[in-house]
Amino acid sequence: NIPFVSKKDHQSIQCVPGLLIAGKFATTNNTNPVWKKTQRLNNETLANLTQDPLRQGESGMGTYLNAEFVTANDLVDQKIPENSGRTGFYPYIQLSLPILNNGMLQLGNYSTIDETQVYSRGNSIFNSNRNALQTRRNFDNFVHWKQQFKINQELSLSYDLHLQYSSYHQTTGDPEHGKDFFDYGYLGKFTTYKMPNYEFGSVTVDSQAYNNVWVLNSWDFDTLVTFEPS
Repeated sequence: NIPFVSKKDHQSIQCVPGLLIAGKFATTNNTNPVWKKTQRLNNETLANLTQDPLRQGESGMGTYLNAEFVTANDLVDQKIPENSGRTGFYPYIQLSLPILNNGMLQLGNYSTIDETQVYSRGNSIFNSNRNALQTRRNFDNFVHWKQQFKINQELSLSYDLHLQYSSYHQTTGDPEHGKDFFDYGYLGKFTTYKMPNYEFGSVTVDSQAYNNVWVLNSWDFDTLVTFEPS
């Protein structure tokens, strides 16, 4: 804290302007402490799954997820969950201005400016690097007016007026995609190639029968489907 406060002017019996500045900077790598150990996938296995997520089925048909074959030997213990930190700055400013007779006007602001990696139990083993990123920009502003009227040595009257305005802004999103909304859920582009398909048979056109001819039975027969990942 760094206070800057003026002393009182005893000759005029009136306060002079004062300024108070305080603040806190905080950082932590663990916003959600746990009382027992947790586990995560070791770096080698995680890299292998990222590079090669599928394996062919035993019968040669279909695929399996390689993640389904992870065993306890692929896990390591950890005391602090990964990617669950926070860094923030929290300033406070108050300006005191003596106005009129025995009147004091105070202007102040308290702000919250931080960035948090949101801990997710569901992501803790395989995907902690995909924990959501949350940013906060919160501003609490106030105006405080106080005035006192001294009637006599034993009696005085005072009144207070307090106005406050707050602006809170918070965003939560993927650490990579952020505000690129069209990136969410977009895996890539499929392209389908088609051709007309015919079969040997008979058909009647305008009351005229045609036998042993090629007849169109499909105009959108798929010949190939390609995939281009995003």
